[in-house]
Amino acid sequence: MRVLTAALAALVLMIGASPAGAEKYGFTLYSDTGFANPIVSHELTECVDFINPVPGRVVGSYRNYPPPGCQVKLLTTGGTLELCQGAREVPAAYRTAYFWQIDFRPTPFCTQ
Repeated sequence: MRVLTAALAALVLMIGASPAGAEKYGFTLYSDTGFANPIVSHELTECVDFINPVPGRVVGSYRNYPPPGCQVKLLTTGGTLELCQGAREVPAAYRTAYFWQIDFRPTPFCTQ
């Protein structure tokens, strides 16, 4: 009986330590179009609707890996830019950004 209990405990520990449960979510905004000079780096453990200012107001590129059902947006002089999942250069019309926002919406993958 002790062997069975020990085996079950070991199995629970192995499942709890699986890589799928340890995924990191978040995004980084860069002032440069070549993914240099990070200006905002935010880790997301869950999707929480909020808005924050963009330091320096210039975003040239980003890396975005949000949790499921969560979307990051840039509120810019060119309108609202919904960031895709992955890494992408920000289109020139959207580079002057005043705020970044987290919203409850699915995020599409970036395509070339």
